[in-house]
Amino acid sequence: MSAVAFSPDGTLLAGGGGDGTVWRWNAVTDRPVGVPLHASAPNGGSEVAFSPDGKLLARGGGDGTVRLWDPLTGRLTRAPLQTGSGPDTGVHGVAFSPDGKLLATGDGDGTVRLWDPVTGRPVGVPFQTGSGPDTGVQWVAFSHDGKLLAGGCGDGTVWLWNLATGQHIGPIHATSSARYGVPGVAFSPDGTLLASADADGAVRLWNTATGRPVGAPIPVAPQTGGAVTVAFSPDGKLLASASGDGNVRLWQVSLFVYPYAALCAYVGSPTPQEWNQYASGEPQPKACG
Repeated sequence: MSAVAFSPDGTLLAGGGGDGTVWRWNAVTDRPVGVPLHASAPNGGSEVAFSPDGKLLARGGGDGTVRLWDPLTGRLTRAPLQTGSGPDTGVHGVAFSPDGKLLATGDGDGTVRLWDPVTGRPVGVPFQTGSGPDTGVQWVAFSHDGKLLAGGCGDGTVWLWNLATGQHIGPIHATSSARYGVPGVAFSPDGTLLASADADGAVRLWNTATGRPVGAPIPVAPQTGGAVTVAFSPDGKLLASASGDGNVRLWQVSLFVYPYAALCAYVGSPTPQEWNQYASGEPQPKACG
C-alpha cells in the first residue's frame, strides 16, 4: 500500500496498492468495507482521492483511465474517464478541487488534465509539463483555495499553474534524481508554500508566487528511497514527511521559513555553521532581535 486517504467525515480510509486495487476500511472498527475495487491495469498511480462531499472516490489506472466509485457501495458512478494516456504510461495522480467541481489527473505521458467529475468531460486544455513518457506526472494537488494546481514529475521537476489565468511556473528543478523524481507535493493551508517530496532524500519548500526555494532542503532519508510524500498540518505550523525507510518525520515549518527567528528562539544566537546549515547562501543577521 503506497497511498492512503481519509474520507472528509473521517469514517472511511482508502488505500491504493501497486496491483491496481483500492481497499476501503471502516476507520472506527478497522474492518474492510466490501471487496477490493479494481482500477483495471496495474502500473498506474497509487494516489487515491475522495471528493470534498465524500460521494466519490477516484483512482487512475495503468490503462490510461480514471475510475470514480461510490465509496460506500463500491459501484462505479459513471463510465471510466479516457485520458488518452497509453497503456505504457497510465494515470499516476488524481486530486479533487476544494469545491469538488474539478478533478485533476497527472498522466504518465507528462500531461495534467482537468475534468468535470459529474459529466466526465474535459475542462479547458491539457497542461503540458515537458516530462517525457518515461517519467511523467506522479502527483497532483490543488491549493486550499482552489486557485493553484501543482504537479510533481518523475524527471525531478515541479510545475505550478494558476487556474484563473492558465499561466505556469516551471519547471522548478526540485531534485537531480530522475529515477523516482518527485512522488509527492502539498500546499500549505494559506497557499504561500509548496512542499515537494524528492527522491534524492530531501523535502523542499517553494514560494508559490515566485517558484523560488524557501530555506535549505530538509534532509530525510537519502539512502533508503528518499521522501515519498508530504503533508502540512491544518494550521500550517508542521510539515510531515514519509520516507522509503518506513519512518514519518515532523518538521517545524518556521525553522525553514523564518530560520533566524526560529534558531534564536530554540538555541539562541546561531553560530555561522548552524546558520549555514539552515539558510545556506543567505546573509546572517548580526544579532538575535
